[in-house]
Amino acid sequence: MWQRLLSLLAACRRPLVVFDFETSGLNGAPPVEYAVAYWAPWCPPSDDPVSNAARRMCPPGLTYAGTERLDPLTTIHPKAQALHGITAEMVKGCKRYDDLEVRSFFLSLATGSPDGGDGIPENGAVWAGHNVAEADIPWAQTWGYLPGAGIPAIDTQRIFRRLVKDHPFPLAIDLVPPGTRCPAMGHGLTPYNASLTGVCTALTGDPFPGAHAAMSDVYASANAIVAMLEMWE
Repeated sequence: MWQRLLSLLAACRRPLVVFDFETSGLNGAPPVEYAVAYWAPWCPPSDDPVSNAARRMCPPGLTYAGTERLDPLTTIHPKAQALHGITAEMVKGCKRYDDLEVRSFFLSLATGSPDGGDGIPENGAVWAGHNVAEADIPWAQTWGYLPGAGIPAIDTQRIFRRLVKDHPFPLAIDLVPPGTRCPAMGHGLTPYNASLTGVCTALTGDPFPGAHAAMSDVYASANAIVAMLEMWE
């Protein structure tokens, strides 16, 4: 099913971008970190340390992965810092979150390119991640990273909620042998929890390591998409 999705996107020349932001506070406060992983089958894979490391953690066919810390130009709220562990000292000297280069990076993916790496035009990306429809995409629009409308999205939280309606038992039960205790329950989490940690636990039996670091959340979202597509199929 994953390969079928990539083939569909390749046919219409639209890359898939799985992304995540860690922010300086709640409700769309400026970002302190972003991470992206994208699949564009017509482009040669990037040979850099971040992309090579991501290939060991992501579904097959990855073209490029990148992450960057940003100066939010505001105080990092203690509750946000407790989640992602990024301090003011860590972003000191980093690019401003509203830097033209950062905005241009996201906008270029959203709008496409007349040269997709082989001289053939590339259309705007399909964006994917956990809760992106209600959080990351509207936040990115307010920061000037994405256009104000027409952003196609694959949201793992919404897919998970749909799957829960179709399955009368916790999703993990569908993935373990009959008579085996649901492994997700050992973590004290409900397998119907629609957070990214809850989704990964329900699908695999364990939370994905490194939660609330932008790149780790990208890895988790990408693998959740694959698992849920296979289950849906």
